[in-house]
Amino acid sequence: GNSQQQQQQQQQQQGWITAIDPDPRIELRQGNVASTPIPSDSASVVNLTFVLHELPLRAAKDVVAEAHRILKPNGGQLWIC
Repeated sequence: GNSQQQQQQQQQQQGWITAIDPDPRIELRQGNVASTPIPSDSASVVNLTFVLHELPLRAAKDVVAEAHRILKPNGGQLWIC
């Protein structure tokens, strides 16, 4: 069979992400996602991964509303996974 290194090389050739390197343009924050200290209209991307399906409907709506509040107008991206 393939070694782990061979599998990683094959995945990289197919466009798979096998590692994430630090990038000064990306900021990871943890906190109350329904009420953040992030200024309005300031985020290029908001990524909600493994969040909404765990919340009651009212809380999920609050989270999405907060995401829209902080996204840059006419250019921000909301990623929901």
